[in-house]
Amino acid sequence: MCPVAMFSMAPPPSAGSTTPIASSTPAAWQLGASSPYPNVVTNRPGFQYVGQWNWGAFLLCPFWLMNHGRVGRGILYIVLNCIPIVSLATLAMAIAYGIKGNQVAMSSRYFADDAQFVAVQNAWRNVGFGVFIAVIVVGIIAAGGAYSHG
Repeated sequence: MCPVAMFSMAPPPSAGSTTPIASSTPAAWQLGASSPYPNVVTNRPGFQYVGQWNWGAFLLCPFWLMNHGRVGRGILYIVLNCIPIVSLATLAMAIAYGIKGNQVAMSSRYFADDAQFVAVQNAWRNVGFGVFIAVIVVGIIAAGGAYSHG
């Protein structure tokens, strides 16, 4: 399997198949009408994490959104962040995706199993916390340098 196909949103069609990729999604994946999330496929990898907090979506919201197929929303987040008072809306947006992030992640691409889903979301979380800590450290160093000369 080519490396690009490993990360596609749907499973690859079988060799020689002329059916579209969308029809190669397992028929067992059905919307969970009886679940607390009726518009979510309940037996798809990652479903058990729907409703749990997603740190990657919260901390790296615009980049996480773009990576999960929400490019317009990621760009909107960046644009809103540049407007002084309106930038508070980006905090609400980040919180919303922190809450709904696992649902968005699960529906935005194909995961082989729960372990892959968790590994991908944990990687986003780890990078998010790394960037957060780096910004804090740089801010402290910059503030210390600004006040030490006077």
